[in-house]
Amino acid sequence: MPVEPSSLLWQILLAACQVHRDMERGKQAAERALALKKTDSSTYVLLSNMFANSSDWDSARKVREMMVGSEVAKDPRCSWIAVNG
Repeated sequence: MPVEPSSLLWQILLAACQVHRDMERGKQAAERALALKKTDSSTYVLLSNMFANSSDWDSARKVREMMVGSEVAKDPRCSWIAVNG
């Protein structure tokens, strides 16, 4: 690659693999992203969602357990919008 891949680039590939149901490349992308930034919850969530979307519930559960076991916190977000006013 012309640039050194970052965790974010591997997460983007993981998200694309989720959309196209490419499990093998998705697992590899997740491994690379986690090797660069193990505490980023986004990779765990993307990987878990990829497994869930392909009905691999056992693997999805294991990824969520890994996330809890490694004390990675999912940062909850919220948005506010005004409706009619």
